[in-house]
Amino acid sequence: MKQRPRKLLSVCSTMLCALAVSSQAHAQTGDETIDLPATFQGADNSDAVDPNPWWESFDDQASTELVSQAIAANHDVAATEARLDAAGERVVQTRAPLLPSLSFDASLTAQPSNSQTFQMGASIPGMESENDVMGSGSALLRLSYQFDLFGRQLEAVRASRDNEAAAEDDLDTMAVTVANQVAEAYFDVLAAREQIEIIERQVASQESMLELTQSRYEQADAAASDVLQQRQQIASVRSNRPVAEATLRMALQRLAVLLGRTSQETTTIQAQIPESARLPDLPPPPATGRPTDLLENRPDLRAAQARLDAAHHQRRSSERAFLPTLGISGTAGVEEYSEREEHGSPQKAFPRSGSANPLSDGCGCHECR
Repeated sequence: MKQRPRKLLSVCSTMLCALAVSSQAHAQTGDETIDLPATFQGADNSDAVDPNPWWESFDDQASTELVSQAIAANHDVAATEARLDAAGERVVQTRAPLLPSLSFDASLTAQPSNSQTFQMGASIPGMESENDVMGSGSALLRLSYQFDLFGRQLEAVRASRDNEAAAEDDLDTMAVTVANQVAEAYFDVLAAREQIEIIERQVASQESMLELTQSRYEQADAAASDVLQQRQQIASVRSNRPVAEATLRMALQRLAVLLGRTSQETTTIQAQIPESARLPDLPPPPATGRPTDLLENRPDLRAAQARLDAAHHQRRSSERAFLPTLGISGTAGVEEYSEREEHGSPQKAFPRSGSANPLSDGCGCHECR
């Protein structure tokens, strides 16, 4: 019987140790970092990254201008930029509790003393004169400060900063997406133009062949079926032109949408693209780099990482909200009461102070009154 308390005590101590270890492991969840190798075998580990936008690598002035116009006029980009501004303002908002609070209140009142009566009709002693004017005024300065002992507000600030970084990466992601769509539509326009030119050259070549076949038929050197076959070939080539023209119109419509313009402005957009513009040669492929460069260079992945970090900081801030807080506050100022006869000099003045913390120590002798 005497051994049962000892067994119970050992079991409780074991359970407490297990809970402490599990809580410590839970606290470290999400904070662990994985060390990545500095180099990878078979990869180009050069750190040289072209700082210029990728669409400038084609050396095409028209496409560069269209991309710039689309980023400036696109409503999705504008909305993402507004969310970035809002995230920046939230950073300032979360930093505000870390600063002291200061306020100032002032008031001044004056009224006839005969109005200072009780509801039962009894007047205040010493204030029966109907010609007396009673006034009061106060000026108070209040200062308070909340200490962030356990870093709860600091974690909230870090979370807001990570959210701001995520919003900035979202803006980069949206700009890259719009640039991709504009570049694709622009190159579709160039491809459709070249396709129409190829069709026109093929029709001209087939018409020359038709004239030659017709001449041979008139001289009995070719059969009538050869003439009909050549005419069928010309009609087949000409049937490809409407398809190419429809592709051109669709590409111009996509450009109009991306540039924030109406469908009636496709002629203006087409005028921005020179007739001599051709599909550019592909630039040299970028360096393979390291696999980890994908996590560092893609803005959408950076935004996801920043939001994950913000969630960790917000969780720590929420956990520390259960801890006690400490703050200080103080009030300083003056409050004064006076009574004077109408069109006369002051008769009575009573300096007053706050009930909790004295604001001014008035003298209570009859000479001062």
